[in-house]
Amino acid sequence: MVTDAGVYSSLNKSAVSIRRAADFAVSTGTGVYRSQYLELLLLNMADRLARKKTPKRRGVLHVMTQAYKSGGHTRVVERWIEHDSHNCRHSVFLTGQGKLSTPQKLLTLTHASGGQLFRSFHFMSIVSKAQTLQKMAQEYDFVVLHTHMQDPVATLAVGAKNFSASVIYYNHADHRFSLGMSAASVVAETRSWGKNVSVLKRGITESVVLGIPLQYDMTEHYTKNFSTRAKLNIPVTGKVIFSAASEHKFIPFQEFNFLDTVVKILLQKPDAYLLLVGVGKNFLQNNLKNIDGGEAVSARIQVVSVVEEKLFIDYLMTADLVLDSFPENGSTMLMDCVAHGLPVVSLMAPTGQMDYLLNTKEYTLTIEAFIRQSLCLLDNEQLSRHVWQEQHARLIDDSAPVNFSKRLHRLYAQAVGSEPIGLGAQIHDVGLADVDLLHTARSNI
Repeated sequence: MVTDAGVYSSLNKSAVSIRRAADFAVSTGTGVYRSQYLELLLLNMADRLARKKTPKRRGVLHVMTQAYKSGGHTRVVERWIEHDSHNCRHSVFLTGQGKLSTPQKLLTLTHASGGQLFRSFHFMSIVSKAQTLQKMAQEYDFVVLHTHMQDPVATLAVGAKNFSASVIYYNHADHRFSLGMSAASVVAETRSWGKNVSVLKRGITESVVLGIPLQYDMTEHYTKNFSTRAKLNIPVTGKVIFSAASEHKFIPFQEFNFLDTVVKILLQKPDAYLLLVGVGKNFLQNNLKNIDGGEAVSARIQVVSVVEEKLFIDYLMTADLVLDSFPENGSTMLMDCVAHGLPVVSLMAPTGQMDYLLNTKEYTLTIEAFIRQSLCLLDNEQLSRHVWQEQHARLIDDSAPVNFSKRLHRLYAQAVGSEPIGLGAQIHDVGLADVDLLHTARSNI
């Protein structure tokens, strides 16, 4: 597929072929996290699409493939706009929103900053989208790429040698193959784990850990939500375990089986209940029937489909303890849980973890330790509160808006003073690991 991408004289046919190859690499673990050949093709194509520089520039343009009402991907962009203390114009360009509705908060924030939200038409070709984006992007000081990993539009738009704005690539999917880093002057990582992958498997040393910004620290307003418990038929005296993620993050892989693990906890803790947000009833039923003891505890498991932020918080505040999803860990969700006053327990899984949880007892190395630590926190409120206090202090140091804003200032300065990464260093570390096998197991999703 990579070879085929270079045989076409038509720019759009090449772009479609590049996207096809990237689609495969994103969904199937190949041990390859960046293709220098595909990046070179895109950079050469970008030079052919290049236009004259625009002399007047102001503000930040965020480029996304799609924006969503739920999930951390869009929340990061919203919070970036909110916490950027430059008080500058922020706009958003969506390359592939299609018929999806635009999140109202994202629209409100861009307009409040003096910016706009642009959507490319779904019937436009890849090259036409890139040309539209390029014209717009040259009117900004900074262009931040939050695009999907297989989306070539942004690289075609901003990858030309004479492109005038400073480009930042936000590496939100550091555990997967990605296009687009060659056009950036700096890669912003969400965590140290991702920076390590960029160095070893992408040949990129020009990356810095920016992190994921918190919305706000809500711990002063922490109150247990018993009215929502009552609606869910959960008694006041019960212990509520909370978890939230897209269904695919819970699909069993090798020894990593989230529901099997939680069933073991519920069997040992008869007064405990599980509230699972983001998961449908069919998923729960199909997976519980294959688990020993699943039927016995099924009445103590509640599932809720995807919800918007306010309702998510209502459900969260019924909880006593938050469990991270696995085999794919969460990030923004866990941060929001700690910021609202709840301790979390996570399992070392193939997709890595955020920095504030590393080297803590609650980032467990085995499933047995995960179960043991969860039961300890459910049984001991004093210990649970002490664990939360430690997690909260580490989280604030890592992700508080004021700290994120300071790192953002340094990131902008580095982007202005650096040349585009281009092809980077030679990539030596190519080979299959558990995370690649995980992607392959998920390739039909």
